[in-house]
Amino acid sequence: MPARTATRPDPHGPVFVTAKGTGYAYVSFFPLFKRVRRAAGLTARGRARPRLHDLRHTFATAHMNAAYAHRGDPDRVLSLLATWLGHSDAAHTYWYLTATGELMARAAGMLESDTEREPS
Repeated sequence: MPARTATRPDPHGPVFVTAKGTGYAYVSFFPLFKRVRRAAGLTARGRARPRLHDLRHTFATAHMNAAYAHRGDPDRVLSLLATWLGHSDAAHTYWYLTATGELMARAAGMLESDTEREPS
């Protein structure tokens, strides 16, 4: 049985949990994140170091990119992302999407497909 499941965490609770199944306080979790960041080889670019919060942006962007890549429904994915990220409104989730070239090209490709199907 995976360690996370053995703690019986609240399914609506935090993603990262202690051995007791409770959420970490940021002050105690941050040193763990620094170790993981170092072990994963995530290095600073200039003065900017990868932050825990950056994972939320990467997660949201990767899921939206996958939705476009697999011809998914972007509105549905955005709604799911809002739920997963704990946002009360999907409009708040737009801020987590990074406008990568790949994501923008995929989104534009879906728009082009829609306009090609419309009668002229």
